[in-house]
Amino acid sequence: MRQFGISALAACWFLAAVGLPTVADAGPIYYEKNKTMHKPKQAYQGYTVCNIRATRDISLIDMKGRVVHRWVHDEGKFMSTTPIPLENGNLLVRHPRSYLEGASRTLAEIDWDGNVVWEWTQPGYDYLHHDQRKLPNGNYLALAYRLRNEPTIAPFPIKDDIIYEVTPEGEVIWEWSTADHFDQLGFDQKAKKWISREDLFPYNQKVGDVFHTNSIQPLPENKWFDDGKTKFKPGNILVSQRNTNIIFIIDRDTGDIVWKMGPRNGFTIGQHDPNMIEKGLEGAGNIMVFDNGGRGGFPPERYRPYTRILEINPVKREIVWKYDAEDSGAPRSAFFSEFTGNARRQPNGTTVITESSWGRVFEVKRNGTVVWEWMSPHVYKQRNRLSRKVPRCYRVGLDWPSGPFNNL
Repeated sequence: MRQFGISALAACWFLAAVGLPTVADAGPIYYEKNKTMHKPKQAYQGYTVCNIRATRDISLIDMKGRVVHRWVHDEGKFMSTTPIPLENGNLLVRHPRSYLEGASRTLAEIDWDGNVVWEWTQPGYDYLHHDQRKLPNGNYLALAYRLRNEPTIAPFPIKDDIIYEVTPEGEVIWEWSTADHFDQLGFDQKAKKWISREDLFPYNQKVGDVFHTNSIQPLPENKWFDDGKTKFKPGNILVSQRNTNIIFIIDRDTGDIVWKMGPRNGFTIGQHDPNMIEKGLEGAGNIMVFDNGGRGGFPPERYRPYTRILEINPVKREIVWKYDAEDSGAPRSAFFSEFTGNARRQPNGTTVITESSWGRVFEVKRNGTVVWEWMSPHVYKQRNRLSRKVPRCYRVGLDWPSGPFNNL
């Protein structure tokens, strides 16, 4: 591969000027020397698990930005945009088998060497997408979409997002349909009229992607439930819908939506990866959200050309901490990923953020100081545009069971 002879920052400016694609299947066409900034006394030391779109593999990156391990599938590359590192050292991914239009029909758990140690293929015509989780009881959560005609929602077929709980034996023991709970999402008549507009989904043409669910995460043990607030029961499912600007919690026992923010509250636009901060971490019990910005909602919110990280007290529904580029002394527009991204609190109190659209992962203190920054050196081309996208990345500790020094 030939060298791409400009700096990482210059590449960002150039890509911003030409317009950034959000999805790509093409391989890399340029390679740039790695650029990593690291303040070892302030950053949380570990490895970062990333899916790199240009190379279509999953990489483990050390604090100096070096790739110390790759997971590659024998049929090609793992296509999962959200490889989830598990406590046992494995990864939970979506399989390239039966790949179709950004979705797959197979969920797999893979070990350090890329061997599939467990897999489940959806037996019907639903397609897995965006997110998957392994539960404390050993079962798995999977997110899929199902084409459905539902005239009470829209006069055209829609993608009904479905959540499954699957046992290690492959038995589906729980299923939840978004369309079945449409009335609990809280749309007013104006919003419902927008949803039913046949010109609203030009990229799908024949199918309405009304909800675009992008995250499903079981609630951890938390202080709210300990204080008697049953809607925050561990195991209830925290869900994000990009197109509706809604974040909500599903009661795992009843299937009802028991807590919700949105659709029109001014908090988030097109958000991703809401996650409840676990016990023992700073801000435990609060919900951290990658608030993408851009445009979303019915009707669309006013366009916001920058991204924020929000930490929200879910009981008071108040923002208790936020981060945008101004907190690091840059213009707000310097941090903007309109599609995909995530943010996770670390044991030392910092937050690791994936600015997906630019292939940038960085770590900030609460005062906005950047203490670690890595940018994917892989630049690829699709439809005459350049991108270095990495969808979501996760930091694991140096003691993660599949760390490189544990597999020598």
